[in-house]
This record gives sequence, C-alpha cells and structure tokens, in this order.
Amino acid sequence: MVTRIASVFYFKKMKNSSILFAVAIIAATIFSGCKKEKEEEQTPVVPTAPEITFEVTNPAAGAMYHLGDTIWVDVHITSDTELHGYEANLLNISDSNAILWEDHLHDHGMEYHIHGYYVNGVSMHSDVELSIDAFIDHDGASENHTVSMHCHPM
Repeated sequence: MVTRIASVFYFKKMKNSSILFAVAIIAATIFSGCKKEKEEEQTPVVPTAPEITFEVTNPAAGAMYHLGDTIWVDVHITSDTELHGYEANLLNISDSNAILWEDHLHDHGMEYHIHGYYVNGVSMHSDVELSIDAFIDHDGASENHTVSMHCHPM
C-alpha cells in the first residue's frame, strides 16, 4: 500500500510539473510575441515627400511680351501620390504682385492640366511671374514652381 501511495504521489507531481512546464512555454511565447509587435510599432515611419513634376509648355522662361500680346498658360502637373489641388497666378512683380490672371482647383488627383491666357495690358515695364502651387495636403503644404518673363507697355 505504501508503494501505491508513493507512485500516486509521484504521478501527481509529474502531472503538475508537466502542466506547469506547458503553461510556462505558452506564456513565454505570448510575451515574446508581444515584444516583437511593440518593437515593430516603435519603428518610426518617415513619410516621403511626393515626387511632383511641373511641365510648363507656356509661357517660356524669360519671354518678352508687348502690349496686346497674349500670354498663353499651359502647364501639366503630375505626382506619384494624390494631390489636393493647385493654384496658378500670373503676378505683376513690378506692381506689388498684382494678380493679372489666376486659376485654382480643389480636387483630389495625381494629374492636373492648367490652360488659360492673359492679354498683356500693363501700363509700365513689368517683370511678371507665373507662380504655381501644387497642394500636398489640406493643411496647406505645397510645392511651388515659377516662370519669370517681362511685359512691355507698348
């Protein structure tokens, strides 16, 4: 009878040890898995700036326009990510950045075509600039491209 009690006691001790060992393995697996997730979550994601291309067909940089000449505006904007619109202005730099022509669009897309014109009607020799902003987000972040030219009053 003593032998039987000793073997039952030994069996229960082995059973408890096996259960304890299995619980320890499961806990180690869970906690090591959580560690890896936390390490991955802590890795900072660095946002990359979008690749924005401005292809200006008109006006040509450095062009000269006489009174009554038409300044054609033809611009193609492309991006590798979604943009949030554009704003284009023809500014008379010699006259406190007076706006001679403007166009804007708030529309999500990766490609925009800008077409328009201005008939030169300046009253003095003027340095003029086409300024185009492509909006990256709704917070006002943008990329700018400019083209400079000169307008004559005669």
